[in-house]
Amino acid sequence: MWFKKRKGHRMLDKHMFLIVRYSLVSTDKGIWNIGLEKSFEDYCQELFHESRLKLHEVLFRTVTLPSIASLVDNISTKFTLLVLTSELLPENYLKNLSEVLRPYSWARLHVLSPQKRSIDMITECLQEELEKYDRRLCYSTTRLDDDDALAPYFLKELERYLEPTFQGFCFSFAKGYVGSYGNNGFEAFYEHYVPKVSMGLSHIDIYDPQIRTVNHIYAVGDHMKVDQKTPTVLDSTKPMYLRTLHEANDSYNKLGPNFKKVSETNDIKRLFSID
Repeated sequence: MWFKKRKGHRMLDKHMFLIVRYSLVSTDKGIWNIGLEKSFEDYCQELFHESRLKLHEVLFRTVTLPSIASLVDNISTKFTLLVLTSELLPENYLKNLSEVLRPYSWARLHVLSPQKRSIDMITECLQEELEKYDRRLCYSTTRLDDDDALAPYFLKELERYLEPTFQGFCFSFAKGYVGSYGNNGFEAFYEHYVPKVSMGLSHIDIYDPQIRTVNHIYAVGDHMKVDQKTPTVLDSTKPMYLRTLHEANDSYNKLGPNFKKVSETNDIKRLFSID
């Protein structure tokens, strides 16, 4: 490995966490574009609109979750998927979400009250997992939206950096793809390069059970400004994510003229375990 390990660090246990917010309602609704300049009631009504819920359920089941499942066999480090959703999620969708996660021993579903900030919910759920350790732990946290995907080698690449040397560092994997999704599934794929992009953005820290301080990638704040708050490593050597662009996206970003269309769409589908 190209970096030198700090002297004085004894071998630590390691753990990798992937955090997905699934139609999560919080008091800081403005952190998503869907919540901007809306009352809490209007925000919830749009978030839980039937067409949006159906689309996100399909994308999570057919795109996001299969890509996550493909990550686990490629690493030796312990792994946990944390899925955070709202207790306001309609019962049938909550049941479906629970059922689709049930086969995976590494998946944890947290159904949460909307009375807190999103960052506080994430911190509490992560702390619940970290407190299972009675000694110091080197761990990573990675963010992913509930309609996007990661390449099967993503965690293997991140695992190379999972060392105490990188405590407090963020890692941005800028290279990936955008897939435009319509009524008949994915219609086209485009090359995508955005430093500090939210998909797969990761943070490494050390948990000490004597101190019990919990840090994670969402606590860093605006993903486009992470390098202004903490040392950030940019790795653009491989395509690492698939961003799904569809009518129910929270983001207002659209495809621009500089996006290069990918001709071999089947290669992209195979890479991200898309049927």
